[in-house]
Amino acid sequence: MQRRWDRKLRTIVEHCQHTLVSETISSLYNLQHDIYVEYVHLQPRTICVHKGQRIHRGDIVGYSGASGFTPEPHVHMQVTVSADKSAPTIPFVLRSRRCQDVYMPYAGLHVSVDGPVQNSTE
Repeated sequence: MQRRWDRKLRTIVEHCQHTLVSETISSLYNLQHDIYVEYVHLQPRTICVHKGQRIHRGDIVGYSGASGFTPEPHVHMQVTVSADKSAPTIPFVLRSRRCQDVYMPYAGLHVSVDGPVQNSTE
């Protein structure tokens, strides 16, 4: 069974200023003075926002893809203390859309809007 990977990526953060880092596979958003969220491995040339544009939770920012060094399509999200590529990451939690459960993401965790899901490759 082949999955569709042309899924719209909607931002999960509220009221941030967009700072474009790459027009092909990555988008970086300035949340506050020293907090940034980055979405990586987007489909090439699908970023839907412009540098300096204010975005809101639920806005489409691009499409999931398999760009960069990745074996299959997915979106990588990280929160950092600056826009620098070597900036340390900050732990964060996510809340599922339906049941409002809170969980902390970790490497290899597969997530849907309803929360963590079983990895189909295991």
